[in-house]
Amino acid sequence: PLRGDDALGNGTVATPFASIEGALPTAIDHALAELLLAEGEHAPTSLNLPSGLSLRGGLRFDGATYLDDGGETLLPLVGDGLGVVGGKLAALRVRLDEASARVSLAGTSSIAQCVVEKADGVEGGAVVVKAGASAVLEGSAVRTALGAGADSAAVVVSPGAAMRMRGGAVTSGNGDVATGLLCDRGTLALENSVVSG
Repeated sequence: PLRGDDALGNGTVATPFASIEGALPTAIDHALAELLLAEGEHAPTSLNLPSGLSLRGGLRFDGATYLDDGGETLLPLVGDGLGVVGGKLAALRVRLDEASARVSLAGTSSIAQCVVEKADGVEGGAVVVKAGASAVLEGSAVRTALGAGADSAAVVVSPGAAMRMRGGAVTSGNGDVATGLLCDRGTLALENSVVSG
């Protein structure tokens, strides 16, 4: 984003943070439920969000306040990616820049109005619903292009987990061999959704 400073920011409209990492101590200290992310490309990150913390993008700064009519908010993930426990990702484009990077959902978590995709030329899966979790993917797309098998499935629903997908799409492709969605002894419900690969 164009605005923000992790050293001097306090999370207000006048002095926002520059990164998610910079905002986390304030979010924890004040038990915030949601971090708002401005439009534009954010710094690459790898972290586990505190339990119950959500991320929402698509906000535009008009010179005085942040409005919900912003453009795309791009969140590049590296390392192990992003862990969400009992939170929500909304209005984001999440780009997984390394093979190990994933969005891991635990507790009761959701992804809404998002695109989660592997960067061009990067193998591996995109979203993992952890054992015992209950996740919702709503109006979202999950895409991978390279790789095959359990480690490269676009979405993995772990044993004992449950996932409901409403109005979404999961796509994985690598010639004749691809795994779009792998549900291993979990519960899966699809409503007006498409899975390919």
